[in-house]
Order: sequence, then C-alpha cells, then structure tokens
Amino acid sequence: LIFRKMSRGRHESVGEQTAKSRDMDHRFPSAEVDSNQFLKIVSWQESVPDQQSPTQTSSVDITGTVRSWYRRLSQRTLFIGLLVLLTALFIIAIVITLVVVFALKGDHHDHGFTAVVFTIPTTSSPTPTPFPFPVGYVVGTSSRYVPLGSVSSLEPVTRAFAFRNQLLSYGNGSLHLINNNTILEATVLLNTSNCSSCTIMAADDYCFSTASNGCRQAQVIYCCTNCSYGTNFCRVKGVLYEFSDQLVEARVYSGATGLQLTTASQISTPSCAVQTHRIGADGSAFSGSIQSCRTTTLQNNSSQVKYAYLSSTTFNPDSAVSADILTMIDADGGVQLTQVSTSAVLTYLPMQIKNDVLSIASTVQDGHLLVAILQQSRFYLLRYTLSTKCVSVLDNYYQTFLFSGELRNFAWAGDSLMLWYVDRGGVNIVQFQFKWDGRC
Repeated sequence: LIFRKMSRGRHESVGEQTAKSRDMDHRFPSAEVDSNQFLKIVSWQESVPDQQSPTQTSSVDITGTVRSWYRRLSQRTLFIGLLVLLTALFIIAIVITLVVVFALKGDHHDHGFTAVVFTIPTTSSPTPTPFPFPVGYVVGTSSRYVPLGSVSSLEPVTRAFAFRNQLLSYGNGSLHLINNNTILEATVLLNTSNCSSCTIMAADDYCFSTASNGCRQAQVIYCCTNCSYGTNFCRVKGVLYEFSDQLVEARVYSGATGLQLTTASQISTPSCAVQTHRIGADGSAFSGSIQSCRTTTLQNNSSQVKYAYLSSTTFNPDSAVSADILTMIDADGGVQLTQVSTSAVLTYLPMQIKNDVLSIASTVQDGHLLVAILQQSRFYLLRYTLSTKCVSVLDNYYQTFLFSGELRNFAWAGDSLMLWYVDRGGVNIVQFQFKWDGRC
C-alpha cells in the first residue's frame, strides 16, 4: 500500500511540472518559437536599417528575375519578337500617314500652312538644244609630204579669188612651184630687211622656165612684216611700198599686175581704224580713206567692245577704194561680220573662241564669203551667203586636227582650206573639203 501511494505521488509531481512548463512556453505567439529564436529574430530586425533593406532586396530580386527570364529565352524567340515589334511599328506609321493624307485632302480651308511635298527625282535624258545655224561638215581630207628643204612661206597661187591649182613656196633663196604632179624650182634673192616673216604671193612664169637663170625681185610680189625697224613693206615687182600699221589683208590683182592691201591700227581700242591701199607694178599707188572699225547696230555700246583680232575681205582687189567686210573677234570670243561702208553688223556668232588665234583667212567663192580662224589644233569656219545673208557654220563651230610636223599657217585654196607644216626637211600639206547645208 505504501509503495503504490509513492508511485502515484511521483507521477503527479512530474505531471505538474510538465503543465507548468507548458504554461511558461505559451507566453510566445507560437508554441514552436522558444526564447532563443525570439531573441535572434528581434536582434536581426534591429540590425538592418529600415530604408535600405527593402530597396536592396527589391532591386536584386528584379534584376535576378529579368536575367533569369532572358536566359530562358532562345535566340529564335528573340528574333521573332523583334520582327513582330518592327512590323507593328511599320503598320502604325502607315496608318498615321494615311490618316494625315486623307485629312489634308478633306480639308479645303486655307489655314496658312505650307505643304511640304517630298518627291523622288527621276532621271530623264536632256533635250538637246537645236543648233541655231545651218551647219557644214568636213567631207574630205588629203595630206601630201613634199621634201623641199627649208621653207619659210607657202601660199596657194591665187589671182583675186581664183585658185590656179598651184602652190608657191620660198625658203633659203629657193623658190618652188608645186603642181599636182610636178615641182619646178628657181632661185631668188630677196631683200628681207631683217624681217621675221616674208611671204611670196606671186612669181612670173618665166622664173621657172628653162631659159631663166633665176628670179629677180622685179619678177615677184612679196610682203615682209615684223621687221626690226618697225616698218612693214611690200614689193610689187620691184616697187616698194612701206607701212607701219598691221597688215590684215593682201590680195594679188587678177592679172598679177598689182597688189591690194588692207591695214588696221589700234584694233583693241575705241580708235580702231582700217585703210585700203593699192600698189601697181607700174609704180602707181592708192590709199583710201581711214575708216572706223566701230559699228552702229551692236547690242552693247560700241565704244565698250574690245576686239582682239581683225581681218578684212575686199571683193574687187583691182579697183577697190575700201574693204567691204570686216571679220572681228571680240574679247568674249564672239565673231562679228561688219559691212565697212555702212558700219552695220551683218551677223554675230557666239563661237566663244578661247586661246590665241594664229591667223584669219577669207575668200569669196560662188557668192559665199568663207572665213576661217586658225588655232594651234583647231579651226573655226563660217560661210556667209552674200545675196540672202544666210549664215552657216561648222558643226559645233570648229574642227580639230592633228598632223605630223610644226604648224606654220593656212590659206584658202579655192573653197578648200590648206594647212601646212614644216616636217622632216620638207613640208606636210593638208587640205580640207567641206559640204554645206543646202538652205544657205
């Protein structure tokens, strides 16, 4: 009996302690949180600042989430997504453009706005500007080399404007008459008076006969320019004629009995003037009145126009008292034909000639005035019909050329243009033939 009571008492004591312990543990909100854990939680919350902890945690979580999401995406998915986005933006742009266009079309009120229209330029072939003059063309060119030795002048044998199908050359005391198939030679001693340029234009036929012992000055017609003492001169079969002005034209009489000259002075100034002279082999001489180069029908004030080059054409060399037509090149490279007797401009051609002009040559053939202007590698050409005043020019105004030798000069041989070169101990002779528009 005693044993049983003691056992019951021990069990009750244990039970009471367990109950008390349970009551003490229930002071915390959860039965599973003891005092040690509670202290740790409180200590952790107090050690972290209230403002920094949520921000850092939130930033780290968002960045990690984005990186995780990006890594899970494949490249194909990204490409498809980007393509869809661009397509959507393009469609939106088209819709907005259409809305604006229809809105502008539907609004007929003027609000003071300026419409900006964007156009895409389209290339089209330019319409060629028609050439303002009937044109001529070079239809034939011939070249002939003649071994004549040293040559200082070469001229077509012409009486007035009639070409005799012969060429006359001079150099180092030798005179040559060149025909189609033969070359006749004679000796001649000229008094050149220290002039840099001398040209023989005519010689008696007797000079080249077998009975002749050579030519004398009384049998030739020649002119010398650029002389050392400043005076130019011509000798007409022994008759001397001197002048100081610039020689712009020289033509042998139709019977080779005299020479007609035109001289010019102060070409590039408002005082430009020309004068005609005739010298006969019999000793007779004539000098016409001095005539102004200025014109009365220029578009601009004639006193302001500056001429760079000048040449003249005299229709009747045997009896002329003045030149008939002046060919003038102004400072802009334009070519003007002027009638001397009336000072009227016959035509003006905007040829735009640049660089130096070596020579100007003119002739009259079948009622047409032909004027050629020579440069180092090209020549300009015009044809003026005297009866109708119609003007023709070369296509593009000029013709270029390139031949062997050193270019010396050119001249008209009938209606063909002859150029000559010094080449390999002789001369290279080139002739051009032309065809003109039938309208002039």
